[in-house]
Amino acid sequence: MAIVSALEMLRSRSIRKKFGRPNGYGEIVFGYSKYGDNNPLAGIYRVRRIQGKLQTEKLPFYYKGSGNTEEQLALRLKFGSAILAWQALTYEEKQPWRVRAYSRHMTGYNAFISDFMKTP
Repeated sequence: MAIVSALEMLRSRSIRKKFGRPNGYGEIVFGYSKYGDNNPLAGIYRVRRIQGKLQTEKLPFYYKGSGNTEEQLALRLKFGSAILAWQALTYEEKQPWRVRAYSRHMTGYNAFISDFMKTP
């Protein structure tokens, strides 16, 4: 997400006759909103092409939640165990996973991790 400083915003308005600067994903940030205040010019705007016309919509403010819930920590631990289990396999033990993964358009590593994560 691109955040436009006050100087860049003024330069953008005066030279290019518009607010903000696109960041490559179709979003423009208006104003300077480092902490997500409710300034009407601040916020995240998405630009979409709908039926050949560019339409701009303002996305609601959101606050990132905690990334360390018990469920997420349990999944991270299981993922780490899956990686260690794959690394412990020998070449001969990995080969069936590679053959099986070929029809799924995956690598043997990805197929093993996927199946490991799906088991209870």
